[in-house]
Amino acid sequence: MIEKILLTAIALFLLYELMEHVILPLLGRSFQKKRSIRSGKEGLIGQLAEVVEWKEKSGMVRLNGEYWQAVGEKSFPVGQEVKVEKIEGLKLTVTSFENSRVKP
Repeated sequence: MIEKILLTAIALFLLYELMEHVILPLLGRSFQKKRSIRSGKEGLIGQLAEVVEWKEKSGMVRLNGEYWQAVGEKSFPVGQEVKVEKIEGLKLTVTSFENSRVKP
């Protein structure tokens, strides 16, 4: 009788450990949604920056409260929102944003 109780307890313990350490983590990974990158260099791509200073095809923009050197294919007026396309070192490449507005 005691042997059956002991074997049942051991079997339940092993089943619990298998669920906790193998099955549940695998299920969690399969249901986990892909998260977009929100930090680092890759997290800045696609964000909007405000033109602070611009001359011909380069200037300064403000992104998340920081000032960045930027280059673009055309000239942008001060206050316009531009979209970050790529980052090389500490220089952003920006393009015009369709719904942008010039801030006063």
